[in-house]
Amino acid sequence: MKKLAVGIGAALAALSVASGGLLVLIMTVAAAAGGTQEAIENPDSCTPGQQLPAEWSTPPTGWPDRPESTLAPAPDGNDPAVVPDSLEVPVGGGTATLNARQLEVASQIVGTAREVGATDDAITIALMTALQESTLRNLANSTVPESLEYPNDGVGSDHDSVNPFQQRPSANWGSIEELMDVDYATRAFFGGTDGPNGGSPRGLFDIPGWEDLTRGEAAQKVQVSAFPSAYDKWEDAAESLLAAVGPGSGSGCGSQDNGEAVLPLDAQTYQVTSDYGPRGCYGAMSCWHPAWDFATGGCGAPIYAIRPGTVTTDAGPYLGITDPATGVEYEYLHIWPEDRLVGLGDVVDIGDHIGDMGDMPPSYGCHLDLRIDVSGTTDEAMAAFPTSKDAGAPPSAWGYVEPNDFMIEFYGLDLCPAEWCTVNRG
Repeated sequence: MKKLAVGIGAALAALSVASGGLLVLIMTVAAAAGGTQEAIENPDSCTPGQQLPAEWSTPPTGWPDRPESTLAPAPDGNDPAVVPDSLEVPVGGGTATLNARQLEVASQIVGTAREVGATDDAITIALMTALQESTLRNLANSTVPESLEYPNDGVGSDHDSVNPFQQRPSANWGSIEELMDVDYATRAFFGGTDGPNGGSPRGLFDIPGWEDLTRGEAAQKVQVSAFPSAYDKWEDAAESLLAAVGPGSGSGCGSQDNGEAVLPLDAQTYQVTSDYGPRGCYGAMSCWHPAWDFATGGCGAPIYAIRPGTVTTDAGPYLGITDPATGVEYEYLHIWPEDRLVGLGDVVDIGDHIGDMGDMPPSYGCHLDLRIDVSGTTDEAMAAFPTSKDAGAPPSAWGYVEPNDFMIEFYGLDLCPAEWCTVNRG
């Protein structure tokens, strides 16, 4: 059974509390004898391990030693979710039962969708389409003999349509070999500037204003079906399906999205290891923390832009993206420069992969420090939101807001859903 990347066990293991109640983030693997650094490998996580330079495993000269952890060692492996053997989904006034293979195809679609930066809304449209066109089966076609040479879940006969989206080689969706690959088919469905079709035929991202259409209308714009209203009945099923297969099975298992903002990391892979406000501190740690720290249990997790904007800060440990609609800067700290995928002046969309989790100093382990600076906002309501200055922070920490309260208030997004995430207070 294909495992989904929801390594909650590893995320919980990222928390360790030192004697005296000081928060310690012990994220790196201990160096082996001779000072070499082992690669952090977690086969069940969204992001594979990476080989870390040995010098990253210890603080710079003059930093204090990390206090010993008081938690028991993490158990071997994780407790990941798996694709269920079957799933009953609502369809119209009844239900339909999807089998393990259909759910695997759905998981493949979701995984690829995350890699291309699709939001949950866009992924739901893709799943609705595949449910209607093929009931989530990678179909060959009896009129296209070459398609029978590739792995398939059955044989259809509608024109020369193949794969879960029933894309036609004669309509220039791709070659038979390409179209029988679910990954390629999914990328073709979404299209866009990086899509394989170059905008013809149009994928979802090639359709102006697709976000303003109903999901069924958006699917029809891509498929140009003779039955334009057929996709609507699958909307509830697609939502249930996305919830069940979660972040997907691909390497880009992706962040949860509500249309206006996204989580900064893949859902169900992290915990909040230090919250906003005064905290115990040592060495180079800030004693008044104007941010939330997110940890996954290792380095290299993909970090996503929670709001759109332009990169306005790219210096030291700071990567800042300012939302032009509000003037608010969203700051992502501790990404090593070589792991940043955007730089000054780059325009970033919601959910874009902007870099990978690191431990660029000052830091005692791999984590994401997310802080929200409203000092330059042009939005009256946001300007009136309580800031760190109001909460008694020193001047060096002024201008920031409690990130989760802010995101819930203005975008309805909880950065740490109680079903799978906990916040370490202090």
